[in-house]
Amino acid sequence: TSSSFIHRQSMWKPWITASWLAGQEKNREQSLLWLQKAWETLGSQCPGVHMAQLHHHLPWNKSEINAAFGEWLPGLKQLKIRCDPYGLLPSL
Repeated sequence: TSSSFIHRQSMWKPWITASWLAGQEKNREQSLLWLQKAWETLGSQCPGVHMAQLHHHLPWNKSEINAAFGEWLPGLKQLKIRCDPYGLLPSL
């Protein structure tokens, strides 16, 4: 009955997304700021994060992964080291 997909227990999983046109840096910054504020605002109401994508390029990537996997994260990292020694799969 154990599962690393703890978000499956969530009652509500809001999908937060942001977009901008390529090359429009100001719009990118505004969209990412909105995304961050939305995530911070909803975080207390929606504990845990359903990881639909990895966002290594965002400053809050580590906190997002910690929120998604919680106490499972250390074990998942060890599993990745053991099963993906060449780092072919995305990192955690």
